[in-house]
Amino acid sequence: MTKCLSVIRSTLTLESPIWQCFAYLYFNDSNPKVSQCYRSAVAVIKTEYPELVAEIPNEACFRRKLKTIPYAVFELKRGGEKAYHDHCMPSAVRLPDSIYANSVWVMDNYTFDVIIKENNNPKKTKRMYLTTVLDVKSGVLVGWNITDKPSSQSTLLALRFAILRFGVPEYLYFDNGHEFVTYDIVGELTNRHMAESKKGNIPTTILRRFGNKSGYRHSDQRTGKTC
Repeated sequence: MTKCLSVIRSTLTLESPIWQCFAYLYFNDSNPKVSQCYRSAVAVIKTEYPELVAEIPNEACFRRKLKTIPYAVFELKRGGEKAYHDHCMPSAVRLPDSIYANSVWVMDNYTFDVIIKENNNPKKTKRMYLTTVLDVKSGVLVGWNITDKPSSQSTLLALRFAILRFGVPEYLYFDNGHEFVTYDIVGELTNRHMAESKKGNIPTTILRRFGNKSGYRHSDQRTGKTC
């Protein structure tokens, strides 16, 4: 164990070609295994740096070295930016005491953890989705719609169901998914491209009809970090 630790300090530094080769193979979003990267790194070192072959430590030393890497680096390099933002970035603390029930709603889509078969073609399967309208204060689903494909139509059906039951909220938040930021819902607030010739023909949007104040959440921060 002492020998292995000394090897880590001497040969597995950040500037070491041995460690750089292994890290290049290991830290990517395909999440290769340590043993696979170790074998590939050894093969590269034998070809490109034959003078360092005698200094290559065993696989266990690389595993111990990886334990010294900060968790945030692992999430960013192995899981990607979405995993890094979801698990490592600070979250905004919501204070529901400052709002009233039915004043702030959040819309999102969720995938059912089941696969269904079509009656006419049992070999063809699909997943169903749930478009939801959540009241932030109470945490209650005030509206929903089940669909086989998230779309603006499903968004409007879920919103209509919620409004028929509880009225119009003061604020409505959703992410920047295509099923939410269509022109008939948010109009000129959308970030979708539209030809200049068509911009003058946009009818009054759904949210403008209700005088609703809407906002976007980043789609990679589903825990409400930037609501």
